[in-house]
Amino acid sequence: MTKTPHPNKAAVYKKGMLILFMNLFFIGLFAQPGSWNYYAMGKQAVCLAEEGSFIWTGTAAGLVRINKSTGAATYYNKANSGLPGNFICAVAVDAAGVKWIGTDNGLVKYDGAAWTVFNTANSGLPDNQVLSLSTQGSVVWIGTRNGLSRLSSSGWSTYNISNSPLTTNYILAITVEASGIKWIGTTNELAKFDGSSWTIYNSSNCGIPAGGVLCVTIDSDGSKWIGTSSGLAVFNDVSWTIYTASNSSLPNNSISHIAIDGSGNKWISTHAYYQCGFVKFDGSSWTLYNGTSHPWLDADISSIIVDASGNKWIAGNGLLKFNGSAFSEINTSNSGLPDNSVFSIKIDGAQNKWIGTNGGGLVKYDGSNWTNYNTSNSPLPHGTVYSMAMEGSSDLWIGTGNGVAHFNGAAWQVMHSAPGGLLSGVVHSIAVDAAGNKWFGTGTGISRFNGSWMNTPTADAVTALTIDGSGHVWAGLNGGGLMEYDGSAWATYNTGNSGLPSDNVVALAADNSGNLWIGTFGGGMVKFNDTTWTVYDTLNCSIPDNCVRSIAIDENGVKWIGTNNGFGSFDDYAWAAYHTTDSPLPGAFVPTVAIDAAGNKWLGTLYGLATFKGSAATDVAGKNKPESSMLVYPNPFDREAVFKTGQEQIVNGSCVLYDIHGEKIRSFKFRNPDFTISGEGLQKGIYFYEVSDGATLIGRGKIIVQ
Repeated sequence: MTKTPHPNKAAVYKKGMLILFMNLFFIGLFAQPGSWNYYAMGKQAVCLAEEGSFIWTGTAAGLVRINKSTGAATYYNKANSGLPGNFICAVAVDAAGVKWIGTDNGLVKYDGAAWTVFNTANSGLPDNQVLSLSTQGSVVWIGTRNGLSRLSSSGWSTYNISNSPLTTNYILAITVEASGIKWIGTTNELAKFDGSSWTIYNSSNCGIPAGGVLCVTIDSDGSKWIGTSSGLAVFNDVSWTIYTASNSSLPNNSISHIAIDGSGNKWISTHAYYQCGFVKFDGSSWTLYNGTSHPWLDADISSIIVDASGNKWIAGNGLLKFNGSAFSEINTSNSGLPDNSVFSIKIDGAQNKWIGTNGGGLVKYDGSNWTNYNTSNSPLPHGTVYSMAMEGSSDLWIGTGNGVAHFNGAAWQVMHSAPGGLLSGVVHSIAVDAAGNKWFGTGTGISRFNGSWMNTPTADAVTALTIDGSGHVWAGLNGGGLMEYDGSAWATYNTGNSGLPSDNVVALAADNSGNLWIGTFGGGMVKFNDTTWTVYDTLNCSIPDNCVRSIAIDENGVKWIGTNNGFGSFDDYAWAAYHTTDSPLPGAFVPTVAIDAAGNKWLGTLYGLATFKGSAATDVAGKNKPESSMLVYPNPFDREAVFKTGQEQIVNGSCVLYDIHGEKIRSFKFRNPDFTISGEGLQKGIYFYEVSDGATLIGRGKIIVQ
């Protein structure tokens, strides 16, 4: 049975016009203080460098320092160091022991105590993605997507297609000879640069194979060993010798790195989607190490180096140490996560964190130990966990890509889609009501289970579910709007009959005051109090993004939200926003947020798991909220905006406007509780207002002139 929405719900709404105290002056424009932690699977090792007793390993989840003897690891990432990004593309150690680290968000100098970041905003670095590094005494050569840079005590120099013979700005490799000559690999060619003149080598003018030059290593005779995407080339300054998979034991033709040991043997790593491995070449014979030598060698190998003791270190699907006869696996992960894409998080009564991943199964983290449940070691029906819900303090309901699982810590129950049972195997959302009914949002509708099944088919996937304080079930649909079940019939709300700004509803949460908070795809977040719809979007507040993926409400009523472009909080008065560019947040896409008993926020991203300990924006600022029911509309405005202060009487009121730099732009005097301000003479943009009655601050907020 379908019921018609209550007339007040359909008729009385305000769509993006009336916003109650969106911002506390500048609060919400920038990330607020707080402490962060970061947990990730760091098995994607990218680059290597040796420094005395240590191997520095760059991974897709940060920088790791490995003790060569013990294997003990120290982890560095955005949350606990000065690194501006967690993806480490290159690492080099200069003669003074300074570490130079190329990230996806700038170049870093680390001297063991201080971190110095160079980027396009504060230096001559031409691009923030650093692809390659090499040191020459105190000089650092940096390869980027936008040219080759030289950093020395005299400053920055950059070489690119506009001021050199280079035909591309993508610099993939740099090696400096003892004589000071630079050999530069690009996506098109090999370049030789002596500081003043250039020589370009490509498949049109010499014997080098076509394609990109991925690495260059120089042996004791001065011969250049060049790894390309089409084979291995050796150049002795006169002639070329080419090795490929067809005339050698190379497993494939994509050569990622070349290292030379003390005996002159070449250790050559490859990377491809198949037939990977590395080889030893002594000048006449080849020895191949692949998946039969160690399972990890079946995957891409990004780098290989030989340390001072002759051990080989291999970076790829993890880090391997090879002493010539046996392989040792070195842990480069600071967690037990099997996959870095975290889709769902729930916290049980014992404060265990249950983490659902994309393909890696389910993980339990008790604060010390990580336990992985997957399709190989448990009855979990699918490796992708889209949703979870707690029943009581310890029973976990798990929505996967192939059914529902119930796990009480000891026993499993699995339910697949079946006629008269679960509507669809893909379970996007789960909620458990006070009577113990389990509600499952699937790709084709809503299934209720209480020992028997009740199904409500829908034309759209059910992407969100929650139960409000009255026991009503709310369902968000991917294109079908919002549905409410009062125990007897369903009502549907959409952009045509309500204040919803979008029919794509992807997140829901109910607070203790009877409000429903709705996250939409593209329309921002909505507060619905049974009669009025209030929309919060990027035009009228500092919400991080209009695609709101998750909403969690803490004990103080603060909303903590995950979006497509950051994480934020809203305390009904002010916003705080956290982005990858201004905080340690590891990924912009935040599909899930959970809050533990200590108030820590647990955030799932596509780049791992983050925790944040911090208060709402107004608490951080140490401000008191003015008690007011002031409304400002329209917002944005062009000609004039109406301010309704909610006060009974005002004799000597003032309204002051500031620009985004905090400069006072204009002030207005008024003598009535309701007043207007004119947009005449104001440039289009964001402004902040302070309203007072002459003695007491009534409200602060943001207003936009369009």
